[in-house]
Amino acid sequence: MEIFLIVLALVCIFSAIAFDFKTREIPNWISFALIIFALAYRAFVSILGWTDFFTPGLIGLAIFWCVGEIMCRTGFGGGDSKLLAALGAVIPFSQSFSTNLFILVFFFFSLMILGAGYSLIYSIVIVLYSPRNFWKKLKKEIKLERKIFFFAFIAIIASLFLIFYHLVFLALTIFFILLPMIFVYAKAVEEMLVKEISTSKLVPGDWIYEKVKVGNKTITPKITGLNEKQIKLLKKHKKKIKVKDGVPFTPSFLLAIILLIYLWYSNRGFFNYNLWF
Repeated sequence: MEIFLIVLALVCIFSAIAFDFKTREIPNWISFALIIFALAYRAFVSILGWTDFFTPGLIGLAIFWCVGEIMCRTGFGGGDSKLLAALGAVIPFSQSFSTNLFILVFFFFSLMILGAGYSLIYSIVIVLYSPRNFWKKLKKEIKLERKIFFFAFIAIIASLFLIFYHLVFLALTIFFILLPMIFVYAKAVEEMLVKEISTSKLVPGDWIYEKVKVGNKTITPKITGLNEKQIKLLKKHKKKIKVKDGVPFTPSFLLAIILLIYLWYSNRGFFNYNLWF
């Protein structure tokens, strides 16, 4: 029963990836089309098969819609959030509520972990593409964040002394060594993603690079990005503006669903909630 849903999801994800890399947006119609077709198919199967294949998709949609809304308010892209909700209507493959819940949780954490790995690889590609620009940005960030390195140095010295009491402080020492390095690396890569665009191309959710004064008002960068009211104001008073380009996250959806499909068909017992709990 799930074969059609899997093919449908893969088609929509590939479409989303194409748009994400081309325009840095995922059109709402992709996610809404996936929701409509997935629920329609589930309803069709439920009627013909005298089985409830519809409710699991509806519950999955509701759960991932709520998760997406929460994540959207903490910096997750609006298009990504809608695509996540749409996939909630697709991936509950089982007739068991507990198993479907397990599948949804597994998919979400797979998405986050694979997404983190993919984002790291993407950032490395950006660095390798323009190494001189990266080193320039990195040196600048190291100078700006000298306090972090100072406090990290103090913490490293303290934890080195504590290693004599317990080896767990060795891990803590490594953490304090890596933390400032990772922080300035991320900041340098973020600086490389800054670009200047025409205000006519702004869309809701775009992240401005710095505070922008418009008349007697000041628009400050927010994790949720620009809203429609702010965009209208910027279009009226500004011709160009600096924005931060995000990492196209859609390939993470493809990686997560491929992993899910592989585990579902290679060993269905993996998703048997009762075997795990």
